[in-house]
Amino acid sequence: MAIFANSGLGHVCIIVKDMEKSLAFYRDALGMEVAMDVELPRDDILSGPNLDMCTMVHGSAFRLVILLDGQTTLELQEWRHPRVTESPPEHLGYRTTGLKEVDWMVPDLDKLVKDLEEKGFKPRTPIWTFKFQGLIESRQVLYFDPDGVTVQFTELPRA
Repeated sequence: MAIFANSGLGHVCIIVKDMEKSLAFYRDALGMEVAMDVELPRDDILSGPNLDMCTMVHGSAFRLVILLDGQTTLELQEWRHPRVTESPPEHLGYRTTGLKEVDWMVPDLDKLVKDLEEKGFKPRTPIWTFKFQGLIESRQVLYFDPDGVTVQFTELPRA
């Protein structure tokens, strides 16, 4: 039995270059709700040596936004000190280590693509069908968020 049985992924954190562009995608286009929007360090949340330990950066400062969508929690950080650098283009593909995509399950992929196109977001791929050993067949599409993170949307067959 997996150690995570009867639990789930707590959250995913994405370091962003421009919080407003990221909020336009995750909040405005995808409909996630802002649960927290704060500047750190902040003594009542996280500061000093504890913040430095968590971030592995002495004197770190950043804007932290927590977004919610049902059971999904997304953490966005826009760093004030030190400023972040953009990932090299080769990190956008699947030939380097690290987190490569975030996937949301959606009930209607065609509607989602249409809604996102109306809000100015174009898919990185056309919709395709993924088949796994005859057990599952899903439809999927990929987007890039404003910072180049691959965001995948998956529609499972309806029962």
